[in-house]
Amino acid sequence: MTVSSWIRTIVERELEHRLQVARAVLRAVRRDKAEVFAPRWMALPAWLRGSWPSLYRTMARRFG
Repeated sequence: MTVSSWIRTIVERELEHRLQVARAVLRAVRRDKAEVFAPRWMALPAWLRGSWPSLYRTMARRFG
């Protein structure tokens, strides 16, 4: 892999991440939501922290 293709890959990933966040914000505005998670799987730790705080703390200690 050349340096230019490596840089292009990094830039493409960053742009894709920004697009994902922008889409999530637009979706939240359209649906009148106060919270939005991008990527969506990040909603799981937030839900777990609110629902089972002790389990969340245990897992956070274990997995960082």
